[in-house]
Amino acid sequence: MKRDVGIAYIAMRKNHYNVKRFSETLSIDEAEVLAGRYSSFSGRHYVLHDPEKLSEKYANAWNNFGIKNNKI
Repeated sequence: MKRDVGIAYIAMRKNHYNVKRFSETLSIDEAEVLAGRYSSFSGRHYVLHDPEKLSEKYANAWNNFGIKNNKI
């Protein structure tokens, strides 16, 4: 990323996390799951038991910024 567009990877990760947390679209636990840090009990719950709800909230987070996702 840094070479192609001049944005450091760590900055992209922070932006991505902030998109998910904008207007509290996703809870902190849900954002942590999508960030790959799901060692907590609540994180394991979302990954194992409610992936549809989590993916819908993720799509809504991007919709807040005008990025539309096509549902399959």
